[in-house]
Amino acid sequence: MLDFDISILTIGCLLIFIVGILLKKYKNKDNIYLLFFSVFSIYIVFVLKYTIFPIPLDKELIETMRNNDTLAYFNLMPFKFDLNDLSWQLKQVVYNIILTVPFGFGLPFLTRINKRELILSTLAIECLQLIISLIIGFPYRYFDMNDIVFNLLGVIIGYFIFRILAVLFVKVINKFKVKLNPVMKYIYDVSKSK
Repeated sequence: MLDFDISILTIGCLLIFIVGILLKKYKNKDNIYLLFFSVFSIYIVFVLKYTIFPIPLDKELIETMRNNDTLAYFNLMPFKFDLNDLSWQLKQVVYNIILTVPFGFGLPFLTRINKRELILSTLAIECLQLIISLIIGFPYRYFDMNDIVFNLLGVIIGYFIFRILAVLFVKVINKFKVKLNPVMKYIYDVSKSK
């Protein structure tokens, strides 16, 4: 099993650092942007911890899993729930929403994104799980259409929270003529442009 351990965390942080250097050098991003990029990227690393890992690599385990009923790992019907295990499934709904609210809230600090791109980026985790499943030859994670629906709902909620707070932030700053430090100025500029 390839589990999320200190080595994977170190690799993730090293990649964030390298991308940060490249953004500064080739895209002329300032330090405040890089701060927001780093926080968002660390969030993504931990999302991957809970959605992708552990990845099975043991040949015997993979062979055993291949021999199981692989269709049992798929739910392609949105809002289909097993009534025998409803409390666990409701927890999963809440977890999927909570997991992705920071995505919808944080992404506007890094880039302008339209609704279509926001929806497509939400599908990335399920697609990554599918790609890994295809590589190892069986669905190692449960593919559930409900995950996609509630991940998307979490992203939308996060984005609307951002929009509401952005409007309030700009109004408060303008009304009270607050002197802005560099971080607050960045937040103000992002909030004003959305």
